[in-house]
Amino acid sequence: MEIKVLDGSFRLKGIIDSVQSLSYTECLRSAGRLHMKIPFDKELYELLKPPARLLIDSLPFNVEMLRCEKNTIIVTGVGIFDEFRHIYICDPKHQSTTPSHYLSYLASEASFDNVRYVVYGQTEVSESAVELYSWCDSYESIMKRIFHEYDLGYKMIYDDKLEELAFYIVPLHDKAYKGSSVLVVSDERGDYELIESVLDVSDYKNNVELLQWYAHTQIGYRESFDRSGGEPKRSIAMETSIPAKSETDIENGFRAIAGELFAKHSKRQEYKIMPTRELGAELGDIVFFESSRLGQSHGAVLVERETSYGDTGCKKILTLEVDK
Repeated sequence: MEIKVLDGSFRLKGIIDSVQSLSYTECLRSAGRLHMKIPFDKELYELLKPPARLLIDSLPFNVEMLRCEKNTIIVTGVGIFDEFRHIYICDPKHQSTTPSHYLSYLASEASFDNVRYVVYGQTEVSESAVELYSWCDSYESIMKRIFHEYDLGYKMIYDDKLEELAFYIVPLHDKAYKGSSVLVVSDERGDYELIESVLDVSDYKNNVELLQWYAHTQIGYRESFDRSGGEPKRSIAMETSIPAKSETDIENGFRAIAGELFAKHSKRQEYKIMPTRELGAELGDIVFFESSRLGQSHGAVLVERETSYGDTGCKKILTLEVDK
């Protein structure tokens, strides 16, 4: 396959067509990763030095690390969404807007040289305004929190012919519970080979207790956020230091911290599968997943697609996260 090497300003520097092995991921809510091995070539080694970018199937990756072992160059890269990890909101910022509008605002703040950068917002469903409060947070952490809280995701695509980098906000598409249009992924029909099943509640929390002393009113504020839903409570408590100018700021800050803690300490249940046929599912689709081997059936979101090339040809592995 052909991999294009771009400089930090998206100008074409070279093409790689002799890959020993390649693995890259496309993710719905985080930056994808890349790992590649190619035969050593001095000129190519120079081309690949950061801040080089790699373009694979319209997906741009930033080169993070180069290693040489014997006659092989080993390249590690990260999806361009990682750029948002290096942009911060330092001063308190209060937003009363829809989640997708706030995501659009954050996404549009990124800056890329020598390329037309466009942000496409969500137009498929109506949304209600929410109160959002952020401070000393990276754009990446805020966007991830919104993704998880409001059933959204993203994709970033680079069209090198148009020299356009596009950020798309992706809403989840429910294909699991719609009568005749249900998209079923089942081992009984031979749709996939199960690679891994994970159910992890080791760090799971479903109740958050927050406390802050507000010097302006000389009052301690406390709030509980309970998502136990009848389950035994697994609580986490935290004293906060929200830079608040009003009680409303404290309330909004509490919600922001609680959302981040719930996302960080969520119950993890996912399946990695290798499809045996084209499933017709894209990132962000909620499908009905069945495993007769495990005796499990769930609505599950396709959150990651890993593509690998090597001696055995092309292999794809999908990660399905149980829909909560």
